[in-house]
Parts: sequence; structure tokens; C-alpha cells
Amino acid sequence: MKLLYNAKIHTLDPKQPVADSLVINHHTQHEGRIVAVGSHQQLQAEFGSMAKQVNFSGRTILPGLTDSHIH
Repeated sequence: MKLLYNAKIHTLDPKQPVADSLVINHHTQHEGRIVAVGSHQQLQAEFGSMAKQVNFSGRTILPGLTDSHIH
């Protein structure tokens, strides 16, 4: 797992439109999937001992769209 922190994460969730940390799974068939989004303090407590931590130095993370067809 990777814990990305110190970021400005736009979630598109009206209940939590912006967060500062997220956890990504990178060790199984679910590689690259987001496991959790929230505050660094919250995610550090839950995943800190299992995750490699990556400081994003205030950079922005936006939701992406993967389109599976080509024109």
C-alpha cells in the first residue's frame, strides 16, 4: 500500500469534496485501486504501519476517467 499525503485531493463527493490523503493498493490483483480517502491523521492511524508514505508537497490530485475505446 501507498499512503499519499500533503495533497489537495478533489473527490467529487459532496460530503467530502477535498481531502489531503489517500491510500492506494499496489500489491495484489487490485493494484492501483484507491482503498481510502481522508485526513492524513486518520489514514496514518489506520494504514501507517502497512503503507509506504509519499509526500505530495501540496500538489493536486484529480479524479481520472479511463475510456476503453478509441476513435
